[in-house]
Amino acid sequence: MNFSHYSVFLDADPGRPIAWSIAIIGLPLNIFTICFMLWESSCSRCCQSKRQPSNTAHILKSPSLWLLFNLSISDLFGSTYILILSISDVYYTNYYQAIHGMNTTYSRIKNVWFTSSACIVAQIMGRVSILMAATLTLFMAIDRLILIVYPHSKKKFTMKISRILAVIGWICSLAFVIGITILHRYRIHFKSPYTFEFYLNLCLGDFGSTVLIRILSFVELACLLIIYVTITVIYIIIIWRLRKSRLEFNSRSSSVCEKRFQIMFILIAFTNVFAFFFISITSFASTNYNTNHTLFRKLISLIPFTNPVIDPILYLIFRHDDIRKQINCGCFTNRKNTTIVPASQAQDSKSSHLERIVLTEIQK
Repeated sequence: MNFSHYSVFLDADPGRPIAWSIAIIGLPLNIFTICFMLWESSCSRCCQSKRQPSNTAHILKSPSLWLLFNLSISDLFGSTYILILSISDVYYTNYYQAIHGMNTTYSRIKNVWFTSSACIVAQIMGRVSILMAATLTLFMAIDRLILIVYPHSKKKFTMKISRILAVIGWICSLAFVIGITILHRYRIHFKSPYTFEFYLNLCLGDFGSTVLIRILSFVELACLLIIYVTITVIYIIIIWRLRKSRLEFNSRSSSVCEKRFQIMFILIAFTNVFAFFFISITSFASTNYNTNHTLFRKLISLIPFTNPVIDPILYLIFRHDDIRKQINCGCFTNRKNTTIVPASQAQDSKSSHLERIVLTEIQK
């Protein structure tokens, strides 16, 4: 008897390697990204304390990178959620086998996973990750819109505004998710312990248990739909604006730096938008043909949690030069008594000056 069919992922066997891949790749990448951003900001403060110039954009200086830093924390929540499911899947497979032995029937197996404390933690982390990813992506889209389409506007994102928005987003998401989790947990205890449902096992909640939970779930879905439609429209406007009238720089390195930032934010936004619309459309289409959850529909429910893998990869790709410079130099070079000036700086002071202008425009 295959007891894995009664564990977290039930009979969706292809979902197990997908989940482990997301957890194994996403978790260390997001931890590295968060640690690098913190280290980068500490290096900049070290330079300021020694009155040394630092032109590197970091989370305490750039509103865009501050929002991206919070998105990395949200992605860390998503990776941890998938890790909890993957570990629990292995644990409960062995648990059922140890409890029931090899000779048992389906009717004797109780689903103890969806009422466990680990499932409650997973539900909070998973749903907060989904809500915060949408919220922060919207904030970053608005920030990009102001910088590119309305570059001379006085209503720009400052560090204070970015911090306030991030805090409000976290508080609202946590409050909503914790509230709906409490409702779900209360209703789940009325379910039969022999119930095995895929979405219930993913700890995303029992969406159709009561009228109130259905209304809250519909409100959540409607908000996500509005947010992602808005993000799509904003980035279409941004791309149209960039194609119509691009900024011209005399410095090639500055132009490349500015392009990398724009491409990175656009790709991060569209991967989140694609994941949401893809799962929504395919789920709706499969519902029309079959009331039971097909294997394909089960697998696409994991697509939103591939973003915790894609987002840090995009960040590392488009900021690999900055990461390499920080690792090779970093604070350790700044702490030396002698200051070593690279030859390239002396030979191309004009290029460095223009690069500072670009980074300053990004940080506004």
